Amino acid sequence: MSQPVAVPEQGSADPPLKPASQTRRVIVLLVPCGVAMLMGLDAALVLLGVPAPLSGERFSSAHGIIMTIGFLEALVSLESAVSLRRLWAYCAPAALAVGALLVLTPLPLLVGQLLMLAGCALLIVNYSVLWTRKHELMVAVQVGGALAALGAVLLWTGGVSIPDLFAWLVTFLVLTIAAERVVISRFSPSVLTPAGARRYQRGIVVISALIVLACPLTTIWSGRVLPVFGLALIALTVVAAWGDGARSDLRVRARATVAGSDTKSLSDTASDADTASGSAITPSQRFTGVMVFISYLWLIVTGLLLVHCITMPCCTPCSLVS
Repeated sequence: MSQPVAVPEQGSADPPLKPASQTRRVIVLLVPCGVAMLMGLDAALVLLGVPAPLSGERFSSAHGIIMTIGFLEALVSLESAVSLRRLWAYCAPAALAVGALLVLTPLPLLVGQLLMLAGCALLIVNYSVLWTRKHELMVAVQVGGALAALGAVLLWTGGVSIPDLFAWLVTFLVLTIAAERVVISRFSPSVLTPAGARRYQRGIVVISALIVLACPLTTIWSGRVLPVFGLALIALTVVAAWGDGARSDLRVRARATVAGSDTKSLSDTASDADTASGSAITPSQRFTGVMVFISYLWLIVTGLLLVHCITMPCCTPCSLVS
């Protein structure tokens, strides 16, 4: 869980949920989130033109919103609700997941859209309460991502096509994950000095703010602003990777490889390196570290495709989002 668990004040009129009650609510809300994921995957099959269990115009047109807002944002908002330990906080994931499912039903599209709008707004409320309890910079970054998600659904409700919301949806995903990686990195062996860690977080906040501010401009002048948006994505990726705690896992792996010999297996060597360094890096941690940095490389590729629009205004990235 990315957000810090906030302990409620003594004597609060809104007592925290008991662990058993909280567990039940999480399990119940995971069901519509899972269904939204399955519907999003079904919509992907429809877009690919292959046989799908369900089909229809809404499946082919709402794939991006269903997966990003109805599934991923609903899960993120469920995390924030668990952190807050308040019954009202669960309204956000419920509205997002149920709203996404209603979008795919014969009901008027506006019904699902309004419910998703309410869920996006409630997620911002959840983050705001977390911010007031502990002024955490990464919560502010996640607020920026939530604002981008709210803007995407608002524009979609107003008639903007989903491909034109590319930057808004990417902003929500990237800022949310970047903030979570910073929080998770605190539990990994430090790769930065205390002063470096402060600069690292401030850098993420500044670049994230610029990305959020660029979102409206990408809708107005997509061909001109998307390359700048791509540069900002690359900058955020480089900064996030520089301070990511997964670097420590890769360093241990590298030391183990260098220290290896023909008579010693790689696993034994890695284990020796872990013991010598005083850390217990498991194979799963190494795997996670590798996957994290592969995702950073993939995001850089996305940024480069957008930057390519500088010299080729009619290239594929622009045609996909305009």
